[in-house]
Amino acid sequence: MQSHKEEAKALAKNIVGAAIEVHRTLGPGLLHNAYLACLCRELMLRGIPFERDVSLATEYKGMPLECGCRGDLVVDELVLVQVVADPTSREVAESGMRTSLCLSELWLGLVIDFSVDVLDHGVRLIANEWPIREEAVTCCCLSSDAGLMG
Repeated sequence: MQSHKEEAKALAKNIVGAAIEVHRTLGPGLLHNAYLACLCRELMLRGIPFERDVSLATEYKGMPLECGCRGDLVVDELVLVQVVADPTSREVAESGMRTSLCLSELWLGLVIDFSVDVLDHGVRLIANEWPIREEAVTCCCLSSDAGLMG
């Protein structure tokens, strides 16, 4: 039986495969919503469950925040996905992903930048090494490509 982290890593590979198919078909240069819609279609065709435009449960000192974190996709309740179509947005998306992972119950996030010529250069995996919410306030999120997809 696979661990939660192993399931998330395997799922991330499938999500990246779907994103590569979208990028091969469309190339760079479209708007965020076009890539997001096509990625959703590709995930649906592959039978991978997801939720779109998800509000992540966030709280501050016991007070729920309705305006907290949002994600483009939560795939199979395991991986948070943020789609980027503008190269100037990538750093902001990566920073937001780290915060979203730290404040949520999710461990693995993908920032997928469709504005690049080769999608492999636009995929960033971000792992939250503090999955317990109480500790997430002072989280030390690990952002690394090493070992997650290998």
